[in-house]
Amino acid sequence: MALEQFSDVVQRCEALPNDSYTSDDHNVFTIAGRTCIEEGNSPQVLSIVLDEKNQNIVRSMGWNLLPPLIQVLLKKEDKNLPQCLSIFNHLLETCRPKELLIGLLEQLEHDDPDRIAESLHLLLNPLQKGSQYL
Repeated sequence: MALEQFSDVVQRCEALPNDSYTSDDHNVFTIAGRTCIEEGNSPQVLSIVLDEKNQNIVRSMGWNLLPPLIQVLLKKEDKNLPQCLSIFNHLLETCRPKELLIGLLEQLEHDDPDRIAESLHLLLNPLQKGSQYL
């Protein structure tokens, strides 16, 4: 269900001019994308995220997928770890630096106090890279 919703919103947004996405588009992209990752559909999400025709959408909304990706990367045991790492790295290269930086900082802000050091270690390089564009 979530994968279908995620694919549908991406397809619908393909036809729209850059940044003319509605708040509903953002919500569906975020919720369905996060659910897909949490449910183990990372290979399909990776395929959608890497598709050249979806890069404007990924650039605008992709940073919303950071929280579930970071959780998988911190667990280090997920069978979809390689796909999640690929999505994460693609988002770091594709997303707008300002949104990416905000997303990374929000992740740290809402992180479990017991895991903050591990999260910070994972996010330090992307944070440095994002901040150089501001």
